[in-house]
Amino acid sequence: MVVDRDRWTEQHLGLVAQKCNQKGYFLAVSVPCFETWLLLHVADFSSEDLSGLNCDQVAAKIRQTLGAYNKTNPPLDRFIPNVERAIERARRLETSPTDRWSQTPGSRVYLLA
Repeated sequence: MVVDRDRWTEQHLGLVAQKCNQKGYFLAVSVPCFETWLLLHVADFSSEDLSGLNCDQVAAKIRQTLGAYNKTNPPLDRFIPNVERAIERARRLETSPTDRWSQTPGSRVYLLA
């Protein structure tokens, strides 16, 4: 299951994590949102660079990098070729790999890729 961190309280996310664990599902949380995973395909950022950004601001960074970005119709041809880079960048952002989800900006979608 892939979820945005910004959509859940700690309590709700804990319940989701517990249900996923019971059902044998993997939970991949992106902080603050899935667009963080997409951003890592096109640019390298530190946790400090992303700290405090909301989803709209992350999308704006994608727009700045690509020149355009439409959440409902993302330019997959700009992201797919860079999956390996995104995996490495997401791995570097990971500060607490043993926690159920990260408290810092990043994305665990890389574990699915």
